[in-house]
Amino acid sequence: MSPFLYLVFSIFLCCFSLMLILHVTNIAVKQNYKESTLTFLVAVIAGILITLIPYLSLLATNILEFKLEYLLHLIKFSMFSILFCFACFMLMGIMGKIPIKPRKIKYNRVREKYAYITVSVCGSIFILGFTYYLLYTLKMPLLLLKEHLIISLVLLISAIYTLSRIYEHLYIDKLIIKRRISFFKMLFLFFMFSICINSSLYIFVISLLLKFNFYMGTVALVSVVVLFILTIHYIENQLKYQQEQLEHKNNILTINEQHYRSLFENNPDAVFTLDLAGNFIAVNASVLPLTNLTLEELLQLTLMDLLVEEEKNKMLLILKDVYKGSNASFETIMRTKGEKTVNLKVTALPININEKITGAYFIAQDITKQIEMQNKVRFLAYHDELTGLLNRRGIYRRVENYIQSKTLAAAILIDIDMFKDINDHLGHMAGDIFLQQVAYRLHQVIETKGLIGRMGGDEFLICMTATQDKWEVIEILQEIQTAMKEPFKIQESTKEITLSIGVSYFPEDGEDFNTLIKHADMAMYKAKKHGRNNFIEYSSAFEEEKLNQITMLQELKLAINQEQFHLNFQPKHSSNDNKIVGIETLVRWQHPSKGIISPVKFIPLTEQNGLIIPISNWIIQEACRIYSQWIQSYHVSFHLSINVSPAHFLDNGFIDFLLK
Repeated sequence: MSPFLYLVFSIFLCCFSLMLILHVTNIAVKQNYKESTLTFLVAVIAGILITLIPYLSLLATNILEFKLEYLLHLIKFSMFSILFCFACFMLMGIMGKIPIKPRKIKYNRVREKYAYITVSVCGSIFILGFTYYLLYTLKMPLLLLKEHLIISLVLLISAIYTLSRIYEHLYIDKLIIKRRISFFKMLFLFFMFSICINSSLYIFVISLLLKFNFYMGTVALVSVVVLFILTIHYIENQLKYQQEQLEHKNNILTINEQHYRSLFENNPDAVFTLDLAGNFIAVNASVLPLTNLTLEELLQLTLMDLLVEEEKNKMLLILKDVYKGSNASFETIMRTKGEKTVNLKVTALPININEKITGAYFIAQDITKQIEMQNKVRFLAYHDELTGLLNRRGIYRRVENYIQSKTLAAAILIDIDMFKDINDHLGHMAGDIFLQQVAYRLHQVIETKGLIGRMGGDEFLICMTATQDKWEVIEILQEIQTAMKEPFKIQESTKEITLSIGVSYFPEDGEDFNTLIKHADMAMYKAKKHGRNNFIEYSSAFEEEKLNQITMLQELKLAINQEQFHLNFQPKHSSNDNKIVGIETLVRWQHPSKGIISPVKFIPLTEQNGLIIPISNWIIQEACRIYSQWIQSYHVSFHLSINVSPAHFLDNGFIDFLLK
């Protein structure tokens, strides 16, 4: 084998081995192999390579021929080189795990440099010693000269040192700064290293045999210089790339800092940071008007100093969680410099620097108006806006509790007599003022004896809860009437009022709220019907009367359709000659099963329910028809009288109906 062929083959073998080591390392990192496994695999590849190169150099000098026994001899000796490589790589791994001390950067750099030099020197000495011993075992005539040894050692140290630095920076590119390196660039670095180490070993081997090859020596020297230059260029290029990346990240950090400052300083919400003791570190402009404090005053306080007493324990628990790394969102109440309370909606985040929590970041929004609005909405859901009393929903919710506990005594429904006149004469604003005064007087009488509610309009409901019997309820009713007798002063006017009151008792008049109110309402309308200004207690007879009215109303509608009515005429006599001067029309209801029903019983019902107009229209038509027949048949000269309900005068079509 010629020296040139040796160089080509050994370079190929060396480049292949180096690429294989790099490939195995990448797979091991991705697959998360154990460090010892990766070290062993790399040591096997390097150990075999160190054993083969001296053997190939002997073949190139034609001193040794290729034989199987030599190959087996090499395999046996490769165990030593593998063990040496394994020990070196494990030692490098252990040194890499020694923690770096930030305060001793210069010391760390020196330690790293000497570590690489030590490994290079030890590796070079081992390779030369191993090569010498290998040739010695092959019974070659050897002569080791000091000058040749130093030259070979310097060349090998240079090659191994540059290779170790190349691998270090390839690792930085691949796994740390994530920079992609060209395959050909990497292959060229390995190619130059291969030329250097193989030519250096070749020179050492032939120098032991007292030979010298000028061309191979030149190749070795030039390749070391070129490898040094390429390595330095590669490292400078990497440092330049890192500098560019650092500048880019610094620009991003500057922009992010500006964004943060803008968000911090221009945020309409109060933003502040606390240290682990709860002291204020930084605040934005929105914090100062919220607390009514100056910046100097605020920085002398802790967050606990601003909270109301009831919120401090809760805040301590929240801060404890935040300082452990949790986020928190909560509401709290703060007291300002002027002793004004402010409701806040707060988001708290831990400040994590270098994986250590140093404080907390707070964003606080003033929700006082929202809370007030929510409280108002909640209040109005169960209270009357005008008087502040309970409304129907509110009193129902409260009364249900008393019903369940059997502590309710009576339901009193109050209607103000002739309230419409106040609205019509003085206006609705005066009516509202009047209702407020009525509510106040009711509250003065009832106090804690029961619940007061406004059902709507001029109706008030009182549910007695602290009375024992009916006599106490009657006494309270009398107190209410007495309190209302005093004239009301409304907008320079004085008004006197009366009340119509209905009372139902629990549980005899009803065991639920709706039934009690219904029965009290019946009693109240009964009081109105009996002249107002009094109170009436509910009776079961009212229910029957109401049922009869409902039945009669249905029968009246049917009677109108079936014309179950007939007319009677009552004559009017002159006092002079006793002659008939007129007749009055009277209506009677001929009920199919009940017989003749007096108008006294059904006319008021028709007026209340809007049936009076169709009945009156029928009466007018029928009376005029009969009167017209009398004129034609009997030539009567007296006049005809028909009673008309006041509701007709509010009917726009009444005049047209009469003319028709």
